Amino acid sequence: MTLEIQASGSPLALISDDANRQENRILEHPVWAAVFNGTLPKARLKRLLLAILPAVAGPGRYAFAAKISQIDAQDGKALFMQLFDATKDPEANADEGWRRVLIGLGASDREIRAALATPSAEAQDLVDVIRTHGLSSSAVEAAIIAYMLERHFPQLWGKLAARLEKHYGVPKAAL
Repeated sequence: MTLEIQASGSPLALISDDANRQENRILEHPVWAAVFNGTLPKARLKRLLLAILPAVAGPGRYAFAAKISQIDAQDGKALFMQLFDATKDPEANADEGWRRVLIGLGASDREIRAALATPSAEAQDLVDVIRTHGLSSSAVEAAIIAYMLERHFPQLWGKLAARLEKHYGVPKAAL
């Protein structure tokens, strides 16, 4: 007997279904909801952002570059050049941007350095998962992980930036 795998929907429909699953709707998580409505205490928000800092700044910020190994050579070259060019843009400095946000929340440089030097288990796991899917998974798996994260993270960071000034007094210049 030979088993045949049949698609249950188009790739875009399946990705859309995944995006709508509750576990993938990170903007609705109770902690982020509390941040967005200003009820999460500022000290707890500072600890949360320090915990995820190693996934979005420092060497972790390059985790998404792993997907270059799973795409067509010409597309990989174009993506690499976009990433390389971003390193030359002073406004695209993730380390400095997150540092300003955390300083605005009351974090010290010492706390920021410590968070980057000893990543939380959650931050390290996120970076590892992204790298594993980018380097070792099939192109389809790598693309799905990248698609999901690149759709949800920008929404999360945009909403966070708006609420940091409104609810937590972070100066607009730090955002």
